[in-house]
Amino acid sequence: MSDEFLKAARREIRYELSEIENIFTKCFSDKHIQENATDMESHVHKIKGLAPMMDYDSLGSLANIVDLILKHINKKGVFPESYSILLDAFQKMKTLFDEGDKSVDISDFVNMTKKKIADITKS
Repeated sequence: MSDEFLKAARREIRYELSEIENIFTKCFSDKHIQENATDMESHVHKIKGLAPMMDYDSLGSLANIVDLILKHINKKGVFPESYSILLDAFQKMKTLFDEGDKSVDISDFVNMTKKKIADITKS
C-alpha cells in the first residue's frame, strides 16, 4: 500500500475510534449499549475493513468480533455482560492501534469472547 493510503487509513481508523470513544462517554450499562449499537456498528465496520489492509490483523480480528456482537445486539438485544465485553474490546482496539498491532496479545480475550458468543447464539 502507498504511504498516502496508509496515512489516510490511519486517520480514518483514528477518527472511528474517537467516535466510538465518544459513544462510550454516554454508555454506562447494557441498556445504553442497546441504544447505541447501530451507531457503534457503523464505526466498527469501517475499522474491520481498513485494519487488514494496513496489516493490523489483530485489530481487524477484534473489530470483526465486535461487529458480530453488535449485529447480535441489534437483532436480538443485549446479553449479560454486553457492556463490559464491548468496553474491554474497545480498549484493546485502541491499544492495538495506538501502540502497534502486535503490541497486545489478544488471543485469550478473543477465545473467551468467541466462546461467549457461541453460548449466546445457541440460546
